[in-house]
Amino acid sequence: MRVTKLLSAAVGGALLFPQLANAAGFAVKEQSIMSQGAAFAGSAAEAGDAGYMFFNPAQITKFKGNNVSTGVSYIMPNVSAQSLEGTHPVGGAISGPSVQEDIGTEAAVPNASFSSQVTDNLFVGLGINAPFGMQTEYDAQWVGRYH
Repeated sequence: MRVTKLLSAAVGGALLFPQLANAAGFAVKEQSIMSQGAAFAGSAAEAGDAGYMFFNPAQITKFKGNNVSTGVSYIMPNVSAQSLEGTHPVGGAISGPSVQEDIGTEAAVPNASFSSQVTDNLFVGLGINAPFGMQTEYDAQWVGRYH
């Protein structure tokens, strides 16, 4: 009985006081080679290949038969931070160098999409991609390490 009351209180508290989930990462739009070549203009409206289903799944109905689209984008970010300052929660200054060069890491981002027309009115598709990812790396003593 006591466990039930505790569980009810926990669920009730979670519903009354929801918390936002925060995460860091970079959005990766490179899900279709043809769409990338068009600078993503009209990706949700015009189907160039099966990879456009990432932007609008209904696009697979524009392709008859079986279709495959694959690609790899190599992303080379160049991110640097300069003249940063930081303080501890209690107000003290964070020590360390204030400049950090090239904190972005390079990565190959693959994508693959398959669509098939099963009947005149039934289409199926499968998209394998990485819409978020990448990372940053910086020196352990950099003043912006907590930002």
